Amino acid sequence: MDFQANPKKFDIDSYLSTRPSTALWSLTRLKNEIKVGDQVFIWRAIGDDDADKSGVVARA
Repeated sequence: MDFQANPKKFDIDSYLSTRPSTALWSLTRLKNEIKVGDQVFIWRAIGDDDADKSGVVARA
C-alpha cells in the first residue's frame, strides 16, 4: 500500500525529519482494505516538474 504526498500541498520531507516515529494520514480510498500491521510506503509525487525526485521516501 502506498500513500502519496504532493510537495506542492505538503512538505513530506520536513514532516518526516521532525516526526520520524508517528505520522497520521488521511485516506480517501482503500480505507477499508488497510489493517493495523500492514506495511505501507510514503511516496513523494512531484510529477512533471522534477520527476527524478519522485519516489518512496518512507516505509512503515
